[in-house]
Amino acid sequence: MMSEMRSRSVLNRATYTGDFEVGSRMRVQVQLFTRCREQLLPSLKKESTLGTDTKAVITDRVYKNKFSDYANGDANANANVNVNVNANANADSNDNKGLPEDERIPSYLYGKQRIPFTQEDKNRLDYASGEKHFQLLAFTDKKLIPRSHFMGPVMVCVAQAGNQGSAMTLSTFIHGCFEKNRVAIARLVSRKNAAPKLVVLEPRIKASGECFVVNELPFYEDIRNYPFASFAFNKKFQPTAQQIEAAKNLVNSLNLMEEDDNEGEKELLRPQEMFNPILQRFYENLQCRALDPNAPIQPLSPTIIKYLEPPEEVFRKAEPALKEFAEKFPVTVIRCVISCATFSKKEAKKERKHWSELNDEINDLLQGLSLKKEEVKVKEEIDEDMNIHFNQMLEINAITKIGTKSPIHDFDQLLKKRSSPDHFQK
Repeated sequence: MMSEMRSRSVLNRATYTGDFEVGSRMRVQVQLFTRCREQLLPSLKKESTLGTDTKAVITDRVYKNKFSDYANGDANANANVNVNVNANANADSNDNKGLPEDERIPSYLYGKQRIPFTQEDKNRLDYASGEKHFQLLAFTDKKLIPRSHFMGPVMVCVAQAGNQGSAMTLSTFIHGCFEKNRVAIARLVSRKNAAPKLVVLEPRIKASGECFVVNELPFYEDIRNYPFASFAFNKKFQPTAQQIEAAKNLVNSLNLMEEDDNEGEKELLRPQEMFNPILQRFYENLQCRALDPNAPIQPLSPTIIKYLEPPEEVFRKAEPALKEFAEKFPVTVIRCVISCATFSKKEAKKERKHWSELNDEINDLLQGLSLKKEEVKVKEEIDEDMNIHFNQMLEINAITKIGTKSPIHDFDQLLKKRSSPDHFQK
């Protein structure tokens, strides 16, 4: 029974029940229900103790005072010094004793420093959103809210059951927004002192009923604006009219809407008919293990394989458009042969660095070294876009010995190299 393709039955409970505040004088009794949400696998961290002699694992952690200056409140004393504590050598030291729970202070990394935060600091930083509420902020044009900004699960807003006045008032707002092609922006706090959410209410009118579809909107900190170069600056990157027409034909040929004699147009991949292959695969093997604990992992069923592969009928109809697209956009394989003597795999891995790591290294070098005018050389090599590369503008000498200006930084840089056994003698 569990191996059959079916959806999970979920008890539909309201995530919010209360007033929808429209201004200071109007309150509409509404309810919010979850309409669409990602279904995850059940937790595999729980184990059954029936029929097995198992004992609970007790994790005993011992917190030791690694940095004594932090306990005294001096957080900047060891900010730029890396100290390795040897537990065997300092077993009798006062700084290596276990700390009681009331003396422990959590800390957070800010760059390379650890900033301690007490419980009082957390209480002061916590934002008190107040009692639960659902407030209307404004109405705006539907075109100004892109679908790419929708976040989190989808909810529906309906009037409270049995309240005719609230149902009539909410229906008026739904029809007004639908006719004007506008949406409502609201602030939602589902429970007391919960994190406030900025939501958009989009009207939905069907024969079965009418409601507001609620989607969460991002704040400014949640939006990621990535700058991408335009193809217009170089003519060789601009497609021709034939290439644009071939791309349009390919998109139109892979349309999922198909004609049906009874329903007119029918969607090929409907969410109501598509099951999650991961969940179905999991419950299929769970049924076998329930009947036989030693049963092996079952092979993939044809139904699950069908979900993981593109539909054959659609690509069979789009075969002429695919051939035309391949002819208009020829692809050639470029073979790049690199000599192992000049560039090994280990060196290639070392060259792959995240920008944040590279930025930290540059900042460390700039802080620890005094750059002289004769050490900065500006090269005349300029690329096609008339931009001078950063590595062509700065040329910083490597650290070979421990100086007097920043000996701690020089010592750390020499240890990071690990290229010569004579660094400790220097």
